[in-house]
Amino acid sequence: MTKQCRPISVALITLVITTLACSDFLPTQATPSPIVAPRVTAAPVLPSPTNAPSATIISSDTPAPAPTLVPSSTPAPSPTLGVGATRISQKDEMVLMVVPAGEFKMGTTPIESTIINEKPQHVVFVDAFWMDKTEITNARYALCVNDGKCAPPTLTQSASRPRYYGNLDFNNYPVIGLTWDEAKNYCAWAGQRLPTEAEWEKAARGVTNWTYPWGNTSPDSTVLNFGRMIGDTNEVNKYPKGSSQYGILDLAGNVSEWIADWYDEKYYEVSPAKNPTGPANGQTRVVRGGAWDFPPQGLRAAQRQGANPLTRAYNVGFRCVVSATP
Repeated sequence: MTKQCRPISVALITLVITTLACSDFLPTQATPSPIVAPRVTAAPVLPSPTNAPSATIISSDTPAPAPTLVPSSTPAPSPTLGVGATRISQKDEMVLMVVPAGEFKMGTTPIESTIINEKPQHVVFVDAFWMDKTEITNARYALCVNDGKCAPPTLTQSASRPRYYGNLDFNNYPVIGLTWDEAKNYCAWAGQRLPTEAEWEKAARGVTNWTYPWGNTSPDSTVLNFGRMIGDTNEVNKYPKGSSQYGILDLAGNVSEWIADWYDEKYYEVSPAKNPTGPANGQTRVVRGGAWDFPPQGLRAAQRQGANPLTRAYNVGFRCVVSATP
C-alpha cells in the first residue's frame, strides 16, 4: 500500500489530522525523481513546515533481511528503580530506562505559551514505568517482521533516501512510515505498549518542568536533529547531550512519536490527576516530540498534536514502555 505525502498548513489538524500552530508535521521532500504517487487511502499525511514538493512512496513486497543490531554500551540492568536504572528487553534487546513514580506539572502556563491545547497546566501523578531509551529502529522493527508478527513498512524510503527500510546502512535509524496500529502491534510483540501522553511528557520534562528534554537552553545541533539541518532522520544514540533527566534520548527531534491516547485539545480541562489515559474515543491519536523538520517552537516537551491513526509519515516513529512492578 502506498500513500502520497503532501504538505498542509500549520493550522490545527481538523477531523482527519489536527496540527498545532506551534509545529509543522510530515516532511514531503522530493525523492531524486519527484513523481507523485497515487493516494491509496483517504487519510492525508501530516503537514510539513514548508511547502515542499510531494515525494514518491515506494512499496515493499518482500520482508527485510535479518538485521544486525547495533551493540549497546549500556551496563547490565540495575537492581533498583532509581533514576538511571536500566533493563534490557528480551524480545528486541532494547535498553529501557526507568521513570520513577511521582507528580509533575503537565502543560504550560499562559506565560510559557499561548497555545490552547497545553492549558491548563495541571499536576499529574504517574506510576513508575520503563521507557525505551531510543526510538524503535529499522533493525529492531525487522525482527518483528521476520517473526511474522509485524507487517513490513509500506513506506520503505525516507525523505531523501530512496532505500531506507531494509538498507543495512540505515539499520540504526528510526523506523518511519508506520500507522498507529502498526506501532502498537510492535510494542505488543515486544511485551510492551505505547506510552500514554502523561507518561511521555513526564519522561521529557521530568519533575523540574524543563522546557526541553535536556533543560531550558535553546535547541542547537549538539542536542538534537531539527530544523531540516540534515534534511532527514539521523541515527539513534547520536545526541547524548540531548538526553532527558532519565537518560532517554531523542524525545525531541529526529522523529515525532505515536502515543497511546486519543487526542482532544481540551482534554486537560477534565484530565484526572492520576495516570490519565486520554479520552475514551476520538478521531485522531496523539503525536509527541518534534521531528527533524520542526522549528524550535515545535520541540518543546509540552507541545502536543493529533494525527489520523492511518497516517504514514516520513517524520513519525515510536517507542514503547512497560509499567514498572515493585
